[in-house]
Amino acid sequence: METGRIRIRRSIPESVTVQIMARLPLRSIARFKSVCKQWRSLIESSYFRSLFVSLHRNASSSSSSWSLMFPIKLQIPITEAIGYHTL
Repeated sequence: METGRIRIRRSIPESVTVQIMARLPLRSIARFKSVCKQWRSLIESSYFRSLFVSLHRNASSSSSSWSLMFPIKLQIPITEAIGYHTL
């Protein structure tokens, strides 16, 4: 039995994960490399690096911003407020 762990059903396709992560700041990406082997491999891929650089290069000339929110179903009750980040 796994106590203290949150189990989240994998419902986000990898292609969507790549697009989301590529828009995050470099500091976040560096931290996410230690989340799991799959994320580390994804972040270290040449495709991800190229996408990250091109999106951030273009972002400096764009003034638009957007937010992303999606629900997740947890198997344990939530005891703290949940917020969101503007991307």
